[in-house]
Amino acid sequence: MGCKYVPAIFTGNEQNDNAANTELYLKLLKEGEENGFCPILVDKEDEYDIFGPRYGFSNSPEDYPKVTRHLIARVEENCFCVWMGRLVYNFYLDCDRYEDDFERDLEMLNPPTEEAYLKKFETEIQADRFLIGEDNSYKPYCFTYEDHVFALLPIEKPWEALAWIPMGGFNWCPDEVHQVALAKGLYEQFGARVMYINSTSLEYYVPDPLVKKEDIEKAAAILIAADNDVYEDFDVAVDKIAGKHIWHMWWD
Repeated sequence: MGCKYVPAIFTGNEQNDNAANTELYLKLLKEGEENGFCPILVDKEDEYDIFGPRYGFSNSPEDYPKVTRHLIARVEENCFCVWMGRLVYNFYLDCDRYEDDFERDLEMLNPPTEEAYLKKFETEIQADRFLIGEDNSYKPYCFTYEDHVFALLPIEKPWEALAWIPMGGFNWCPDEVHQVALAKGLYEQFGARVMYINSTSLEYYVPDPLVKKEDIEKAAAILIAADNDVYEDFDVAVDKIAGKHIWHMWWD
């Protein structure tokens, strides 16, 4: 299938490893733009499971790309707008028994207007550096680069990575096809690239961090709907994405 792997750098020094793997990721990203592949950090223990049987197809090089293309095609029928409508409805409104709960959850999707919140946008700051492992809160317990590799997927659109390495459909996590639709929407609207995938969490790399109020609020509303565990409300979401290269997503 043309998929190769590059081991992540591991020395045992977490800070140095974070910096080294950041540089390695950016290097692979540049090479991928020139050669038609996309680097995705994955657990190397899952290396052979990634291309396992799916949707009743056999575990063969011929079948895997075919079913991957089928999942990508389904995204066209479950586009980002449809995903937003279904997820917001299912996640909040379908679970509410009482009118007060319904109104409360609708209100969660409206940005606040308090002075303290608006002050967050007075200074536009863009981070100069980022670290892949800068926040392990939503990664697997005892995350270490020793256990990870960069899979060089033969794709040019980074959102397609979640069709090659599908995850989702548990707890409040979007299902597989809507996870791909979400990734496509985040990439097309904000340039966010899928960078790290495991069974319960994702990380997106944003080359140009968001600094404008309208962009941050738009992204925050999407992330609150997608992942209310990490992005509890607008205040929290703004703190986590304003000027940040890395957006973490995690479902317990």
